[in-house]
Amino acid sequence: MLDAYMLGCQLRKVNAGEKSMAQAIQDFEKEMIARAQEGVSLSRRACFEVHDLDAITESSALFQYPQIARMEAALSQDNSVPS
Repeated sequence: MLDAYMLGCQLRKVNAGEKSMAQAIQDFEKEMIARAQEGVSLSRRACFEVHDLDAITESSALFQYPQIARMEAALSQDNSVPS
């Protein structure tokens, strides 16, 4: 869902003449790959933590949801999305 939103933001910039389609896709892919790498890293940590219950704390990867926080922040600043 966040990927669709972020791509939509880039496509609006193309529509507004702020950047080319190629640049918009490149910018989207750069952000998406960085975000995916973080997600995979957190998922890997969470897998290890569930096999060691003593390792689970409030700061465990199991309780970190950076994509949700990013989406909430993005949507709260986007005037085209009703709150």
